[in-house]
Amino acid sequence: MILLNRRILNEDRRVVLTQEPVDVRLAQEEILFLSDKAIQHFRKWLNSVHSQG
Repeated sequence: MILLNRRILNEDRRVVLTQEPVDVRLAQEEILFLSDKAIQHFRKWLNSVHSQG
């Protein structure tokens, strides 16, 4: 399993390292599925943290 994870990491590393970070709070017209509940909860938490200052 470790070897497989390492292989996947190495395949994705270049893509991840070359991406520019964006503020996820600016996402518009995004379609989330039921399986994306964790993303919805994270964004709700993030918005509450930023609104508190």
